[in-house]
Amino acid sequence: MDTMQRLAEYALNRPAELVKLRARGTKVIGYLAGDFIPEELIYAAGAVPVCLLHGGDGGFIMGTGCEMPPAVKLDNWRAMIETARNYELSKT
Repeated sequence: MDTMQRLAEYALNRPAELVKLRARGTKVIGYLAGDFIPEELIYAAGAVPVCLLHGGDGGFIMGTGCEMPPAVKLDNWRAMIETARNYELSKT
């Protein structure tokens, strides 16, 4: 089995593996890509780190990246949230 096929199977089976881990009491900690979370600390706490790239039902997770600067206007923050709520992928 080549590397890409193994990676595809891993990605396909990972959600079911995480459900089994949670059923056994293992904590699963999600984080957004770019947040620079040291996974070693999550493992040391007895949990499993999961980088969140897509939301449920094929949607995407929208985040600010690393942080929201304090000087960002509240209207801009609201506009980002509203865009995330109303955005639809192309139907083509």
